[in-house]
Formats: sequence, structure tokens, C-alpha cells
Amino acid sequence: MAQNTGLVVQSEDKLSVMVRNLHPTKLQLKPLTQSTVKPETAGKEGKAGKAGKESAAATKRKRGQKASKDADASKKSAQWPAPAPAAEIKLPDKYRLLPVPKSDGAHAQDAHTVALSRAAKAAQISLREDLRTAVGYKGYRMVRATHGVHAGAWYFEVKVCAPQGGEDGHCRLGWCTESADVNTPVGYDTNSYAYRDIGGTKFHESIGAEYGEAYGPGDVVGCLLVMGDPPATVRMRQRINLKGVEYLVEEERDRVASHGSSITFYKNGVSQGAAFTDVWAEVYYPAASLFKAATVTFNFGPDFECKPAGLDARPVSELATPPPAAADAAGGAGPSGSGGDAAMDDSRPESRADLDGDGSQGGSQDEASQDGDGE
Repeated sequence: MAQNTGLVVQSEDKLSVMVRNLHPTKLQLKPLTQSTVKPETAGKEGKAGKAGKESAAATKRKRGQKASKDADASKKSAQWPAPAPAAEIKLPDKYRLLPVPKSDGAHAQDAHTVALSRAAKAAQISLREDLRTAVGYKGYRMVRATHGVHAGAWYFEVKVCAPQGGEDGHCRLGWCTESADVNTPVGYDTNSYAYRDIGGTKFHESIGAEYGEAYGPGDVVGCLLVMGDPPATVRMRQRINLKGVEYLVEEERDRVASHGSSITFYKNGVSQGAAFTDVWAEVYYPAASLFKAATVTFNFGPDFECKPAGLDARPVSELATPPPAAADAAGGAGPSGSGGDAAMDDSRPESRADLDGDGSQGGSQDEASQDGDGE
């Protein structure tokens, strides 16, 4: 007879053991309520609680910081009005809004001396201390002079130097208006006229055409501008203050050609002929655009290295504003030019080709070329 031993039943010969058949309702199991080891969930809850407290403290700190910043912003806004977005400023027809020219100490220049402009140059071009020599870097970028002309005949020279560090370099030389984009080459759009070293090509509105002899390091390029009728009219501007921000308001006008005007270039004193005629009646500034490590030195006169024989033109150096004493002695008369740096217009050319390389051939329109000259 089998013996009853709880959950199991042992046979009489004690050779086998069988599980006792229990009714499920009679099998009662109690949950474990006490343990020396903390349940895993309890640890997670503890960590979550700690993290929650830290998060709450961080949130409180952030709110305090934000409140402090808001208070500072409120104080500043009370002292300085919020700038008026240019797009929201309504102007009468035929007027445009321009940024105020750079006037900080780094860009301030003496109006009594014609030099290369610290303000009207691309960031990729560096100027030597004399403010006559410019060195390029990477793609074609522009620099212009501080003074411009609007009537009469004017001349300056540019000495082409060896590229910096023996690297490659090319240049375009000529004249530009103050609306010319300094991040483009001279001759890129309607605001400039150029004579290029490669092939002696001339450029205007990004269209190249055969013109004169090629030039390079050691050559002196002369640039002559003769204004015709009508001469350029200096645009009158008014400085205004809108919500604490200064702007220039300028009257727009249609471009007209200056009949009888011309631009002529010289290589080592030899005329290459009239490159452009009947140019726009605008104020023009001596300008150069440099590719890669090209280096040039401007000579605004009055003494020139390769002055053309019989040249009837004034040196650009005479565009400088006379000192007060000299102006009084001369009865207040000044040259037919525009003294000092004016505001840079936000010109918007049709395309951005030829910014980082020349990539063009004579008689065709410039094509994009990234950091290459495309001879």
C-alpha cells in the first residue's frame, strides 16, 4: 500500500515516487512579502525619483535664468528700439534704401589722399600698409579706390607684380561704379569695365571681346577714362534714423549713356585703342580684381612710370579732397570727382558665373569656373 507523504506518493517497495494528484483549488500559494533583496522595480523607482527631483531642480534653474534674460531684454528694449526691417519700410516711388557706409576705425580713411579702399574691397583681398598694393586670394574678387570721377579726363597706372609666394595669379584692371559687387570680377556686370591679362581681352557685362596685348608681371597698365555729355550726376542722399537704425535714402534714376565718353588702356605707355565708348554716365572708381595670389600696385600720380606721350588727362591723385587751408586758398574749387567712400549699393547681377575663376574666351560670355582660370 502506498504511503502518503504530502505532495508525493511513495510505492510500497520504495522504488518509485509519484506526484500526488491535487485539486487546483486546494493548492494555495502565498506571495513573497518580505525579502532581504530589494526588488528590481524598487531600484528603478528610486532612480526615477532621484532623476525627477534633479530634473525639477534643473527646470527651476532654467526658469530663473530665462526670467533674468527676459528682464535684461526688457531693459535693453527700453533703451534701444528694435530695428525696423528694411522690407517693412515704405518709400516713395523712385527712392531706395541703402546701408550706411562703414565708418568704424578699421575702415576710416583720410579723404585728403587717394588710396585703395578698406571698406570697398572683398574679404579675400588684403592691402599693404601703403594702401596702394593689393594681394589676392582664391577666386576673382575686387577692390576699388576711395575716390571716383564723374566729369573730365582722368588717368592712373597699375604695376603688375609677381604673384605672392610664386603661386598662380591673374588680374583684371579698369573702372567700376560704387554699385559694383566686390565679390565679382571687374567687367562682371553693367557697373564695371575691364582689361584682362589673359589674351588682352576686354570685359563688360561678363562679355569678353578681343582687344589688346596680353600683359603680366613687370608690365605697367595705364587706365584712361574720358567722360562725355552728360557727365555723371552725383546722387544726392539723405541719412535717416528709423527705430534707432540709420539708413541712406537715395533717389533712383534711369541710366543714360555719356556720349563722347571712352575708356582706353595702355601697356607700358603704348595705347591699345579705345576699349569702350559711350559708357554709362556714372561716377567711376579705379578698380582691380585679383585671381589667386595675383599682386598689383596702383599709382594714382602725379608722377607716372609709363606716362603716354601727349596724354591730356589729370592724375587720379587730384581727386583727393584738398585740406581746408588749400581749399580756402583756391576759393573752394575742387576737382570733378567724388571724394571719400560712398555707400555700397546692394547690386543684384543676373548670374554668379565667373566668381571664382575666369573660365571665358574672347568674344563669349563668362562661364562658371570654380577656382580655375580657364585660359
